[in-house]
Amino acid sequence: GLRRMGPQRIVCLTEEPTEVLYAIGEQDRIVGISGFT
Repeated sequence: GLRRMGPQRIVCLTEEPTEVLYAIGEQDRIVGISGFT
């Protein structure tokens, strides 16, 4: 099968990357979000 390049699991420390990941449909890669967002 195809393997994704880059990180498979992502922890978002700020709000901006979280929004971008949702916008491009990659929210399933998010495994944690900082309480500061």
